[in-house]
Amino acid sequence: MKKIKDELSQIVVDYYSKYPSAHQDILHTMEVVFYARMISIGEGWPENKIEDIEMAALLHDIGCPLSKEIYGNSLPVNQQNVGREVANQLLKNISSLSDSQSKWLEDVVGTHHQFKHASELGFLPLFEADLIVNILSGYYKKERTEHFFDKLMTTKSGKKLFKTLIK
Repeated sequence: MKKIKDELSQIVVDYYSKYPSAHQDILHTMEVVFYARMISIGEGWPENKIEDIEMAALLHDIGCPLSKEIYGNSLPVNQQNVGREVANQLLKNISSLSDSQSKWLEDVVGTHHQFKHASELGFLPLFEADLIVNILSGYYKKERTEHFFDKLMTTKSGKKLFKTLIK
């Protein structure tokens, strides 16, 4: 599995390199990968599930640069729709990835801002990590952090990380 993750990492970097303004997207992605891994480990997930979460985190915002080009913004609905298609195209380059893994990764990219899907599809560490990084980056007003904590943070490790970094 590590080979697949390494291969995907290179594909993602190559994709972002086509967009001169993607520097912030790459930094955001790497922060989310790191925090999602921390939360997954804290929750006691097995290494293969952690690697799945890391791959999903690598891809989660892959639609942002193209969404900005097409729509002039990367609003969640736009980046998720565009991102699902971009992920589909990029994942075709990894022959060792199963069809079910590809489908799950595409579904995560296409719903990664939706709490309901994070729970249903099993990517809560990614959802929580992305929320934390988005708050730290100023995408949401600080006044909303208590609401986010109360309503959207559900894992013990995610809550601990949130409290450490935000509260």
